[in-house]
Formats: sequence, structure tokens, C-alpha cells
Amino acid sequence: MTGWNRRHTGTWVAALALALANVVIWATGNLVMQALAGVVVLALLPGALLAGLLFRQDESLDILERMALGVGLGYVCLVLGTLLLHYLPGPLTRILLLAPYDALVAVLILLRARQSARPTVGPGVPRRVAAALALVVIIGALFRLPNLGYSEFQGDEGRAMLRAAEVLQGQDQVLFLHKKGPAEILLPAATYALAGHIDEWTARFPFALANLAALVALFVLGRRAFGVRVGLLAAGLMVIDGDWGAVARIVQYQSIVLLTTF
Repeated sequence: MTGWNRRHTGTWVAALALALANVVIWATGNLVMQALAGVVVLALLPGALLAGLLFRQDESLDILERMALGVGLGYVCLVLGTLLLHYLPGPLTRILLLAPYDALVAVLILLRARQSARPTVGPGVPRRVAAALALVVIIGALFRLPNLGYSEFQGDEGRAMLRAAEVLQGQDQVLFLHKKGPAEILLPAATYALAGHIDEWTARFPFALANLAALVALFVLGRRAFGVRVGLLAAGLMVIDGDWGAVARIVQYQSIVLLTTF
């Protein structure tokens, strides 16, 4: 029994996170908390569970690579899932958005629980490397997260937010009229549908989070190809690059492209 509990600790954690996130979304009126819970249900949980199932026995992947794959897959789930639900007739409501994702996560949790073997533990990450990467991510967060609601929506942001509102109203032609990819519309539309309203901070946060995750993805990619030093150098340069720091703080698609490309 003790071995079973250890083997399925991740399953229990995922189930608890799903339950708590739903409580926050339905029972609280705090916009920030609802937005964060929405990211957990719509992106982080599906991505982490999918990565765990797909790469469960891959001995070459360490925890950082699994994290990068999980977050990347999570954003794929968020964009594609919201896109498919938008194509259904009628407006995009909270229940219409949340119920399929809850069902998806529940199925993934059950599939994980049915696995008979413990997941493979990949190679460890040296403490110095982990500390250096943590410093890079912290510096990146200081440039990307504080005061995200610094201004009202500007320029292309306003256009994306208007399109997001039209998605909620069930206007099927919206994404076809938009001259860019749908991700920059669907992410804020998902938050908007879950909470019933949205502001600058909650609209921009998923893009800032994707930009931060891209730092880790760039590090593990550089480390795989050229070694630890090159991986850290690449991630460090991205932290101080003004262009990538700027697009992390607006409702635009570049941060999603950056993460999924890596």
C-alpha cells in the first residue's frame, strides 16, 4: 500500500489541484485568483499530465526538460481546446469552457493512475546549474511580471481584446477576420469566459508566463545541443533582450510562438 501511494503521489496532487482550481473559479469573485486557477485547469494540468504519459519511461529527460515539455503542451491544449469550443454554435460560456477541460484532466488523471509502473526518474540536475537557472528565471520574472497592468490596452492589444469579446458572444467569423494567428485572441477569451470580466493584468499574465517558460525551454535546448554553459548564456541573453522582454508584457502572440518553437 505504501508503494502504491508513492507511485501515485502525482495523481493525487493533480486531482487535488483540479478540485481546488474549480472551487476558486466558481466560489470566489477575485479576478486574479480566477485567472490563475484558469491557467492551472486549462494549461498547466493538461500539459503536465500529457507530458507525463507521453514521456513516462524516457530515461533521458530530467525534471527541467519535463517541465518545459509540460508547459509547452499545456499552451497547445489551451489554444486548440478553446479554438474547438469556439467553433461550437453559440457563445463561449464558463461552463462550456470549463466542463470539457475538467473532463480532459479527469481522463488524464485516470490514465496516469492505471499505469502499473512508477514513472522513470531522469538524470538529476546539478545544484549549481539549478541555482544558475533559477537566478536567470528570477531576473526574467522581475522584468516581466511586476506591474503588468501598467497601462490600458494599447494598439494591437485593444484589437485582440475586442476580438476576444466577440468570441465570447459566439461570432464565428472573428478569427477568420483577424490577420494573425488566433492565440492572442483565444488566451484572453478563455480568461474572460471563466471570470466573466477581465483587466490588463489578467489578460497579459498568460503571455508573460509563456515568455518565462521559454527561458527554461531555451536553456534545456541549448544544453542539449551545446552544453550547460551555452544553455545558460542563451537564456541569460534572452532575459536582457529588450524585444523579448517587451512582448512578454503585452497581449500578443510572440511569446507563445517563442515557447512552442523551442
